[in-house]
Amino acid sequence: MNFGKKVGDALYVHRSGLWLLPPDMKADVERAIRAVHKRDRMFEGEIIKITKEAVSLLNYPNFFSTPFPELRRSFRFELETGRVQERRYSEDSPPILHRKELMVPPASRNSKHIKASERLTRRLEELGAFYETRSIGTKAGWARRLKALGITVDGNHRMRKVGR
Repeated sequence: MNFGKKVGDALYVHRSGLWLLPPDMKADVERAIRAVHKRDRMFEGEIIKITKEAVSLLNYPNFFSTPFPELRRSFRFELETGRVQERRYSEDSPPILHRKELMVPPASRNSKHIKASERLTRRLEELGAFYETRSIGTKAGWARRLKALGITVDGNHRMRKVGR
């Protein structure tokens, strides 16, 4: 498989690439989607997190247009039991998604937003923005890192230097 972001034992993929998943993984995701839609027919998870134990559908509004989307809501489907758990996240400091370009399938990488995200990620990597990833996983932590580097990122995936 030539897309997806691995974090520990979890694989994160954008929903547009579900058809590229191996058959057993795709079947697990489809079971999760059906179970979640029984609870909330309108829920859309842009990102799917897949582990051996569970499939989570993660709602990141404005995934493509926002440089670092914020997680607003998720559903976790336990593969063994079929149990579904919902979670909502604080608007003050929700989890932040980095390197979103890795999660989309190759066919989606020609999008202007994904190309801009790739360029932004490269520039931020050069500045060391992604070291100690545990401290940048939330909106507040990410804001502190950018401030420490003396930069801001605007809604158009552009970075600029600012005074410290």
